[in-house]
Amino acid sequence: MEIMEWRKKRMKKLYLLCFLCTSILVLLACDNNASKEKEEIMIGAIYPKTGPLALLGAESLRGAEVAVDEINAKGGINGKKIKLVSTDAGDPNAASIEATRLITKENITLLVGSFSSSISMPASEVAQRNGALYVELGAVADPITERGYESVLRVNPRSSDGIVVQFEFLEKVIAKKLNKHLKDIRLGLMYEDSAFGTTGTELFLKRAKKEGLNIVSNQSYSATSNDLSSVILNLKKSKPDVVIATSYIADAILLTKQAKELGYDYPLFFPAGGGFVLPDYEKAVGELANGQFNTVLPEINLNKDFTVGLENFKKLYEKKFKKEAQSGYSLANYVGMKVVFEAIEKAKSSDAKKVRAAAMKIDIPKGKTANGWGVKFDEKTGQNTRSDIYITEWIDGELLTVYPKEVAVSEIIWVK
Repeated sequence: MEIMEWRKKRMKKLYLLCFLCTSILVLLACDNNASKEKEEIMIGAIYPKTGPLALLGAESLRGAEVAVDEINAKGGINGKKIKLVSTDAGDPNAASIEATRLITKENITLLVGSFSSSISMPASEVAQRNGALYVELGAVADPITERGYESVLRVNPRSSDGIVVQFEFLEKVIAKKLNKHLKDIRLGLMYEDSAFGTTGTELFLKRAKKEGLNIVSNQSYSATSNDLSSVILNLKKSKPDVVIATSYIADAILLTKQAKELGYDYPLFFPAGGGFVLPDYEKAVGELANGQFNTVLPEINLNKDFTVGLENFKKLYEKKFKKEAQSGYSLANYVGMKVVFEAIEKAKSSDAKKVRAAAMKIDIPKGKTANGWGVKFDEKTGQNTRSDIYITEWIDGELLTVYPKEVAVSEIIWVK
């Protein structure tokens, strides 16, 4: 009996010892994980990966990922690696939910995104309510930086910046080609009816009214429509000299193909970027794209002398994704992320307020980034005042920058 009691006591001691050892190992593991987390700078990435916005949303995210890989290969920032925590925000509701989750559940107070203004608006709203910082790298709607939010920075230009260069190109280039005064040009407008299409068009119409321009057709439509023949036929009846369109890729392809089917040859076609600048658009419509101008974020074909780091971006993108960059949106997000990294480095912190304060001190002249943008944020709005929209043209299957001169890689080819 004594031996049995002794064995029982010994087993209890062994169990207790095992329990203590296990507990110590768990605590050490937790401490190690916590240590690893402290060694990482967490950035939330809010982009549409599914749904109608997914194509350019995913391309935008790729640009951010290339920038993260590049900085981490150099040792990170202030000795800490960057971890990009990406989410799928396919619509405004998802954007709000994912931004809330990243901030309140993941404790991430530095967010980037988003390509789409309909995603950017609610995500930045959540950041404002929760004391986080949201940095927009691609969405162009002016209201994003017009709400007086200290929670928002935007590296890329606004729709109104695009309107400026659009009117400049119309007056200095297209009007001269048509041998007409700007006021005498008949303009036809067609645009998808989300924030992307309507915001830019409203700004254009406001400027057009001020300039006394002749708008002969003004039509909105749903980007999810599978028949845009009525839009095209109404446009045809109005006999415009120049057609300006704002579309995503599916509707851009539909507008181009259906016009051909209906026997309508667009006159000078001057879309406001979007789906019209994607390689998949040109593949789908072929020669119908030739001669089309576009008002866009800087595309991949740019003057190397004005775009420091562009060739490096192209190589890094191709190495990571085994194909060439698909859009200037990836380049814009790459450039934007590098600005975020500089702000974090200057702040020596990822704290939202410190990063914003550091961003205000960044002063990069134009021509010193991979797409030619400079960087100087407006203190009141958080808008970068040195980012620009360029004009491209489809020429023999290539999307080439043709305006302004400092970033152009080709002369303008007048197809019609």
